[in-house]
Amino acid sequence: MEHEKILTISIAAYNVEAYIRETLESLLHDDIADDLEILVIDDGGTDHTLEIAAAYAEVYPESVICVHKENGGYGSTINTGIARAKGKYFKQLDGDDWYDAEGLRSLVRVLKQTDADLVLSSYYKVTEPKMTKEYCDIAEHLPAGQYSMEELTFPKCVSMYSVTYKSQLLREHNIRIAEHCFYTDCEYATYPNAFVKTVEVTHDPVYCYRLGRAGQSMSLEGLRRHIDDHRHVVGRLLEKRQEVGEGSNGYAGLLRRRMLGEALLHYDHLYMLEISRKNKKRILQYDSTLKKQDLPIYEELGRTVGMIRWLRKSGGRLYTILCLYVRIKKKMKARG
Repeated sequence: MEHEKILTISIAAYNVEAYIRETLESLLHDDIADDLEILVIDDGGTDHTLEIAAAYAEVYPESVICVHKENGGYGSTINTGIARAKGKYFKQLDGDDWYDAEGLRSLVRVLKQTDADLVLSSYYKVTEPKMTKEYCDIAEHLPAGQYSMEELTFPKCVSMYSVTYKSQLLREHNIRIAEHCFYTDCEYATYPNAFVKTVEVTHDPVYCYRLGRAGQSMSLEGLRRHIDDHRHVVGRLLEKRQEVGEGSNGYAGLLRRRMLGEALLHYDHLYMLEISRKNKKRILQYDSTLKKQDLPIYEELGRTVGMIRWLRKSGGRLYTILCLYVRIKKKMKARG
């Protein structure tokens, strides 16, 4: 099948008028603009995001396409992007993030030369207000090149920022991400890999992930407001683990690594809630549920994570101390 564009970039753009210019400018370079289809998906926003994007669409009519839809949450923007994508490959971008120019050029070159189902690339975490960069590479243990999915191991979680999928693979297997729910980026980074046979690894950073912005789902305010959404995502991952079973390689290994990461993150979120009897009961109930539903993950977290091990050893009596410890640790990390 011939594709007019090599890469579709789907931008989740909900009330990001302060950032969308920077996002689009990071993509629109004269030497690669013709290779890109850029879908700006306005998820029922109420600011000027769509107007700003429309101005870019006038200048780059062959590359930038604006899509307005009713609000359906983050997952719905991915679903809309997949349905409309005409590029051979598909990559997601949040409207307040951006791509590294040289990394994007490198990715386009790789995509023109490969036919792999999945391309893994590195990315940057960029923390406001100082905009400090941290290089992240989930495949740093592998030389660049092509691999079969079944031969791979995953020491780190595969993230949304790392993945570029074949558009055809996403559509053929009817990949649908949960809508009206936060934290569904982990579904997008995980579930399609059940159908991936070949993986191309490249180490040039493409995605620049902005951290520290007020109101983000990963901010303290955001995680407290959306903790039930995260619990829902953890529950869906537990169901997938029960379907796939235990394994260290391929999709089973990837899913196991994701489950470890999200299960641990949920403990962390629960420790950051208001310190109360109600929330103490909540974290103990979560711990008990994890033991019943995924004993290998439960046991590994108990062996490797002190704040979980001591919660269990104390029967919850150290709950308040552990909550304070997690808060102090986060403050110290934020200060660098």
